[in-house]
Amino acid sequence: MGAPHIENAFGKNLRQLRLRLGLRQEDVAKALEVPVDTYSAWELGWELPANEYMPKIAELYGADTEELFFEDPDTLFALKPEALQRLLDRITDKGTRTLLLHEMQAYQKDAAQLS
Repeated sequence: MGAPHIENAFGKNLRQLRLRLGLRQEDVAKALEVPVDTYSAWELGWELPANEYMPKIAELYGADTEELFFEDPDTLFALKPEALQRLLDRITDKGTRTLLLHEMQAYQKDAAQLS
């Protein structure tokens, strides 16, 4: 029998970040060099990543490790362009790369309009 599903902010945030970018679990798992089942367990709250993966996840999303644990979705950070570029560099699927590139361009356009 599988582990019980435990709601946690970390798993919810991982899912929200991945979906915001239109990525599949397979894409992020590959970028982090972990099995898809492992990444899925992190998102579902069945387990937390080993300490060695926390900096990799934070770097991938351009965050401080602590930000990944915020419980209030309104405080969840916006992906920074350098984080998007790191993801883009690690994704080999052309359709996913194109989607991510469009996200980067939209982010930069929005940022320019605010300044």
